[in-house]
Amino acid sequence: MIKNIKKIFYSAITSLGTLGAGEVLAADQQVNVAGRLNNFARNMGFIIVDNGQTPQQRIASLVGVIINIILGFLGIIFMLLMIYAGMLWMTARGDETQITKAKNIFKSSVTGLIIVLLAYAAVFALGSMIKGAGVFAQ
Repeated sequence: MIKNIKKIFYSAITSLGTLGAGEVLAADQQVNVAGRLNNFARNMGFIIVDNGQTPQQRIASLVGVIINIILGFLGIIFMLLMIYAGMLWMTARGDETQITKAKNIFKSSVTGLIIVLLAYAAVFALGSMIKGAGVFAQ
């Protein structure tokens, strides 16, 4: 169970890193990337609404939505881990190894949640500082 969770966690971190690297590498071709994303969304059946945003703003919105979805999934994983650890502890019947295992799952899941929240807060603060400095100003 823990190995699977570690794999999911590492793949989520790798995916987030890949998204960031893709945006940095495509900085010169943002309009082209935005067009490709719009075409992909149309092909998938989504309705594209152009509300006057620049391509950079649409990409930023899309990245924000993706991050929120990933955070939602991480929240679900956290709750499932907490429920699993609680069930493990309740059914331990005094078995110290099972109680220790449940406590370790509790500690690991809370630590993971704290790390995710701190990372989100850091990215949010950095984004606010960059916006405030006028880096994204048109």
